[in-house]
Amino acid sequence: MELAGAIMGLHTILNEGPEELKAIPFKTIQIVTDSGYLYRCMTEKWYIDWIYNNWNSLVTGEQGKNEDLWKEVLNLISDVE
Repeated sequence: MELAGAIMGLHTILNEGPEELKAIPFKTIQIVTDSGYLYRCMTEKWYIDWIYNNWNSLVTGEQGKNEDLWKEVLNLISDVE
């Protein structure tokens, strides 16, 4: 659910917000979360390794979880960067 919340918030800010908000050129968007999973992935850039390893875990080698949600988060933040 932490990824779904981030996706919903980003989507709302970037796509559904008021016109005044859409006119502001974002340099950063701060997401406040109590999810260590979301926080560490973004701050430690785990997603770079996941992408490089075709979304497989570096630890277990197994297919990573929530690939579809992470791809959506990364797609949304690429609109900001």
